[in-house]
Amino acid sequence: RIAPSGCTPRVRSHMAHVLWNMDADAWAVCGILSLPHLLYAWLWTRPQDLRNVAERPVATFANLAYALKGVQFATVIYWWMQTRENVFEWKDTNLMQVILAAALLAIGQALNVGIYRAIGKPGVYYGCRLGESVSWHDGFPFNVVRHPQYVGAVLTVWGMVSLVFRTAHPGLLGMATFWTTLYTITALVEDYL
Repeated sequence: RIAPSGCTPRVRSHMAHVLWNMDADAWAVCGILSLPHLLYAWLWTRPQDLRNVAERPVATFANLAYALKGVQFATVIYWWMQTRENVFEWKDTNLMQVILAAALLAIGQALNVGIYRAIGKPGVYYGCRLGESVSWHDGFPFNVVRHPQYVGAVLTVWGMVSLVFRTAHPGLLGMATFWTTLYTITALVEDYL
């Protein structure tokens, strides 16, 4: 029997177990992972706030996003290195893991590169909301998925997780699930607000 949310009770129970059994350090990392998404939601819903203070709002937004992505990356790497369970060695992977990781990373990055080529920095960094002209584009990658940048980022995250999950701290799975949820919420904000 399928539950109304589309997940069986067992799957929902496992997802709750993954998230609610993370340690405080993993939840702290999730807080850092949230920062760019809070910026995205703020600027999507209140773009005038940045337009009022920045001479070049798209460039300012892009620089803020780059900085926050750097903080995210550094935080995850720091957490990884501080957690004793996180020891990656190639001998702990199997061929299917490597193939899955490579496929997810390749597709994810193809979508990310594709969106920059299709709509450029003004399109990616809310130029349409920040006063710049952004032409409509319906070719690749928009003809593949609705939110190619977010889908590409999620595929990249899961590509990395799939490579290391057998030897990783249990918090990594929870963080990846949380990060996926953040991208989903960001896409919903852009679609409905």
